[in-house]
Amino acid sequence: MAPYAQGLALYGGYAYVGLWNFVAVVCLTNFTIVNVFSASEMADIHSIAADRERLYILSTASECISCFSRKTYKKIWQWGPNEKILEGGGLAVLPSVQSRFYMSVLRKLGLARLVRTPAYRGEELRYIHKSRSRYYRHHVNNILLHNNNLYINTKGWFDTSSSSVICMDLETKRSRWLAEPGSFIGSHDGVIRNGNLYVTEADNSSLAWINLASKCIERVPLNPAGYFIRGLVEYGGSWIIGFTPRRGSGHELMLGIYDKSTLEHQEAIVIPSLHGPDGTAIHSIMVAHGVTDD
Repeated sequence: MAPYAQGLALYGGYAYVGLWNFVAVVCLTNFTIVNVFSASEMADIHSIAADRERLYILSTASECISCFSRKTYKKIWQWGPNEKILEGGGLAVLPSVQSRFYMSVLRKLGLARLVRTPAYRGEELRYIHKSRSRYYRHHVNNILLHNNNLYINTKGWFDTSSSSVICMDLETKRSRWLAEPGSFIGSHDGVIRNGNLYVTEADNSSLAWINLASKCIERVPLNPAGYFIRGLVEYGGSWIIGFTPRRGSGHELMLGIYDKSTLEHQEAIVIPSLHGPDGTAIHSIMVAHGVTDD
């Protein structure tokens, strides 16, 4: 198991923290770990969402969303990686590739997008990196729970120019495009406000949004440049956005504060001394309104 914290949800006085291939349950009154759980498809956990009864966990390397009981931590259902909506970018006439080694070769040659995802048989994936996974196609990286729908960000079919957002109805498990491939440029995060879904465009240094009714898309570039933009939350009249230094830049981690209406830059909060041997990245930003709030 690897200690990479890449998913976070707060609910009912607990923090649910994704740590690559397992989830730690942390009591927020005393910051102690009260439980941990895992499943075979948990590989490179990137995002977690929670409601009163359930937890939703997104794993990037397996392209799966797993639904668990928030009380018993038993798995209820799983979505992906063989959903029809995830077939885009492939040619049905070509066989699926079962070998992780051949998949890695095709990826290096730029041909991985042409082969179909093999049938998932529930095998053990917790030790698999996305670069060696035969299911990794779209870099699914974030889920947002809103009005009994899950909004699922994809960074793209091996190409951030094909970034998209999928909307899944939690009652029927049916999925549809909210933002079709090519709508965004490396979309991460998700906040719904005033009829719009806002995302960070990690590879375009911008904040973008799609109107849920008209499907019109707008974007605004964010400064400073030279950062990987990921992590988005609204607080009061501001957006708080995470800025991760690009490798070799020498910059510090930073939170950017922007006016929510005008997107004018208001303040920068530098987070020093968080440089691990392999670098440190911001994945999620949360505002804790109260440790016992539902």
